[in-house]
Amino acid sequence: MNIKLILSILSTLLASSIIFLPKSAILGTKLVLANRAVAQKSANILSQNAQGENQGNFQPRDRKEDEKYKGRMIGAGSFQAGGCPSIDPPPLTAFVTGDGTTSYRVTTAEQAPTLWFYSPYSKQSVSNLSAEFKLMDNREGRDLWTKEFVLEEKGIFPIQIPQEKLQQFDNNYYWRFKIICKQTQQQVYVNGYIKRVMSPRSAELIDDMEPEDKTILYAQNGLWLEFLTTYINEICPEDAEKAKDQIKLEFNSKFIGLGKYSGNYVNNIIKYCNPNSMN
Repeated sequence: MNIKLILSILSTLLASSIIFLPKSAILGTKLVLANRAVAQKSANILSQNAQGENQGNFQPRDRKEDEKYKGRMIGAGSFQAGGCPSIDPPPLTAFVTGDGTTSYRVTTAEQAPTLWFYSPYSKQSVSNLSAEFKLMDNREGRDLWTKEFVLEEKGIFPIQIPQEKLQQFDNNYYWRFKIICKQTQQQVYVNGYIKRVMSPRSAELIDDMEPEDKTILYAQNGLWLEFLTTYINEICPEDAEKAKDQIKLEFNSKFIGLGKYSGNYVNNIIKYCNPNSMN
């Protein structure tokens, strides 16, 4: 149905307090209005970037509050001589919000969000390593999920938290990913906090949005995990260059702070999500 006609009908029926539009038409109208709002926010961001007011598109919801929940986005600890060998930089890294060394709490609207990491270790280079991810309820101090991993290849990898683990809205959950040298039990780890919030749109509306519109929505609502995951899983396979440029811009921004090794990180991301573009 023509959108202008729908809006005209809506206006007429609202005036008479009678509405008999089919559900599909109402959903279509909501989607158009939602996308228009996202497009306007996108234009505002581009204007800010042109004036040097903002680096990247992502903006945290409450940076000062997030900074109260600190961890490590760059691997802490080391493997000493006699244990597992040292590896050239960049080190173990969590792609979360922070200042380049310290991680700050991230917010998500997903029931099963994905965190992204870079590991310099592989099964081929270091055979006696083990890796573990742990999720805890920060309020109650209890373990919610623990999973062991085998680091098959050097590069980036995702860890998706299972459904129903982040049950409480506005609760802070603690996570930690560590790599252990089995020979000496020495560890290298990254850690931080994650908070679940209400989604800015219904799942139905978000599913119908274009990937780039989703990233604008996520960026403006402080949803970093969804923002990065959309670029890696949806935009990169179709347009690796666009994903590469935008992710690098975000990594260099003041809200992420991973500029030192951003070129290396981004190349590994593209290798993961669009390997054919690396040829």
